[in-house]
Amino acid sequence: MTRLSIETSFAWAQRFVAREWGLLLPIALAFIGFPPLVLGLLVPGDLLQAMMIVPIKDVARVQAALVWLVPSMLAILAVGGVGGLAITALALTPRMSVGEAIGHALRRLPVLAASTALLFVGLLFFAVVVLTLLFLTGLDPVRTQAIAISLLLVAALAMGVRMSPLPAVIAQRRIGPIDAIGEAWKLGRGAGWKMFLALLVYYVGVIVVIVALGSAIGACVLAAARLGGWPAIAPPLLAVVDRALGGVGGAGAYVVAASFYRQLSGANKGI
Repeated sequence: MTRLSIETSFAWAQRFVAREWGLLLPIALAFIGFPPLVLGLLVPGDLLQAMMIVPIKDVARVQAALVWLVPSMLAILAVGGVGGLAITALALTPRMSVGEAIGHALRRLPVLAASTALLFVGLLFFAVVVLTLLFLTGLDPVRTQAIAISLLLVAALAMGVRMSPLPAVIAQRRIGPIDAIGEAWKLGRGAGWKMFLALLVYYVGVIVVIVALGSAIGACVLAAARLGGWPAIAPPLLAVVDRALGGVGGAGAYVVAASFYRQLSGANKGI
């Protein structure tokens, strides 16, 4: 069994990003960062607020919005999946161009979509089983709901960590969704805690950097907008900055996951 080194993962990811950031940045912005921003601009703020209030008062409006909102969200997830697969392909395939990486990602996207759907169905089945068992215990509904949600979150987190090599498996191997899930699960056997710690350290660091950079850039943008007499332009500019930083952070997560695959699959030769 190949052992996973967190230090090696971060070292390789850092070298790769430093060398190929010019290839990664356009994909990170175009496929991961900005599509959610477009959706956010299309969805009125009062509609989001109406959807968050339970029970929903304006049911007719929310139902009408879901007709286009759900397909839009699925489209954004698909675009993000293409970006993630393209970044993974760049990380694992020497001398691949951005165009080749995107083309390869588009061809492998159906496998990623099917794998994600299967994992989602698995989580739903787990939730149904947990709820059934909890109801049989006779606990009050509030406590049952709290326990079920907690267990579902833990299961989703564990699945997300163990399946972190999945995009790399799909990008590198011509296999179907079920085989891809099985291969990703086998690769992560015995390395779950290390992958969890590596991803935890990465995301904590990313959050700290995004908050720091976002605050600094935001202060500069607000000051410039006020001095220029255009204070209304500051919020959309800040939204762009926020999504750009988020896209870069998301792209880095795919690179870290690719580093897991390199070590666990034994394909970790060279830089």
